[in-house]
Amino acid sequence: MSDRDMDLHATAEDLAADAARLEEIEETKARLGTQHADAVALADEALTLARRMVGKTAAERDLAIEAARANGDAS
Repeated sequence: MSDRDMDLHATAEDLAADAARLEEIEETKARLGTQHADAVALADEALTLARRMVGKTAAERDLAIEAARANGDAS
């Protein structure tokens, strides 16, 4: 496996873990309701995760484009 493939795999795993945590947060928020003392902290964590995921997704896309070009796919 090339370094690029390992990076792509690691990024995908990291994104999946972030998505799972985001799902947990959202389920907790829904269960607790907006009046719960932890609502703001949970919303902040969700926002931080979502913002981080955007950067990781962009990096993953760049790696995929780089891999496609290396394999002769110019799209």
